[in-house]
Amino acid sequence: METEVEQKIEVTSVAALWDWLERNASRRSGLWLVTYRKNRSAHFVSRDEVLDALIAFGWMAGRSETLEDDRSMVHIAPRDRHVWNEKSRASAERLMAEGRMRARGVTSVQIAKDTGMWQTKAEAAEVQAPEDLMSSLVIVGGARAIWDASTATYRRNVLRWIAGAGTQKTRARRIAVVVESFATNTRLPNL
Repeated sequence: METEVEQKIEVTSVAALWDWLERNASRRSGLWLVTYRKNRSAHFVSRDEVLDALIAFGWMAGRSETLEDDRSMVHIAPRDRHVWNEKSRASAERLMAEGRMRARGVTSVQIAKDTGMWQTKAEAAEVQAPEDLMSSLVIVGGARAIWDASTATYRRNVLRWIAGAGTQKTRARRIAVVVESFATNTRLPNL
């Protein structure tokens, strides 16, 4: 697979990764993180160690690729618009309990909780409607009353659909579609 030309950084220890993130956490764009495979144990940094560091600084890992026989790379970027999976949430909670979360990581968690990106699709059944959805329904005349009159199952399916958005932009678009559908008293298809 051809990889787009993008900056790469190489780390040979967990400490080096944390140091790099300490200096670069406010960076806005992603890049490739190059690490050594286990067969180069003196320089090996495990995927879990990489994920812990990224989560602590409010970053996330994406696509992985083989670079050479003894090195691989993973695309990393600031986390600002993605649903948190169960493993990442557990890691974030553990890092907070251990006092290892940095300010950007804590902020990333709080934003995710505030916007509904902290819950998985399956958890939407148990979550309250997000504040931004509810305030939008109130602003648009009659939409809130129609929301309240809808069945719990339908509302739960709407919340799952919103929670399943992969990016903040998609989530905002879905909320706008939901508000419009309730304002016009039309059901969303396939929900």
